[in-house]
Amino acid sequence: MNKEKLNFDSFPLVKMWFRTFLVVDFFIEEILNVPTSYISELLLNKYHFNKIDNIYFKGNSDSLIYLCAHIDTFNKKLYGNLEDEIYPLDIIVDENKIYLNEKRRVVLGGDDRCGVYILLELLEYSDNFFFFMVDNEEIGESRRINIFDKKMFDGKIIITVDTISNILIPHKYDDNFLKLLKYFFPDFKIVGKRENRFSILDYIKSDFKGFNIGCGFYNEHTNKEYILFDQVLNTLNLLKRFILSFKNV
Repeated sequence: MNKEKLNFDSFPLVKMWFRTFLVVDFFIEEILNVPTSYISELLLNKYHFNKIDNIYFKGNSDSLIYLCAHIDTFNKKLYGNLEDEIYPLDIIVDENKIYLNEKRRVVLGGDDRCGVYILLELLEYSDNFFFFMVDNEEIGESRRINIFDKKMFDGKIIITVDTISNILIPHKYDDNFLKLLKYFFPDFKIVGKRENRFSILDYIKSDFKGFNIGCGFYNEHTNKEYILFDQVLNTLNLLKRFILSFKNV
């Protein structure tokens, strides 16, 4: 009888399941099921972001590619300074779907913790790109991005990871840029800007191209919000492919 010690490499499906479990667990425990104050401390102390006003930033500002998300959720808008007290939320994971088991007036917060998670996963390439995240986006404070010189954003490609499902909303684009997006994101539905669906891109008063990309959350701002985690990972993988094509630009 072969007494060789068993390991996950002997069972690739088990190994893949276990890795996915760890990723989902990290996402929920460290990014999703925590108040905004926790994310703020995480960015400053673990990931070493800089901060001016409500803007957290890191990376190479001379890069062509800028990536952004917002760290607050609709729970902060609902509860203000009392937001910390509503956590932890009662969250259910049913295979690929993440949702709430709550009767309280709370939201899951995939908007925009899915975006935060994706940006943190892409930080491995921070020397090549520029990352920034804003607080209080849900109450309109993204406009504070203009504390930076608007010339800083001129000529950039600015990507915000902050919309539903697998849609992609181009911003200040031309035909060639649209073709580029269709090539890199073939599974995404490219749509025009929908009424009242604003993002941080609307507050940047510069000459740039950009897009808002879906990251797997649905029914945002409601108790019925849910996340399909495979879509979170799909956005992450496609964005990685996209930005790395500009690594040396």
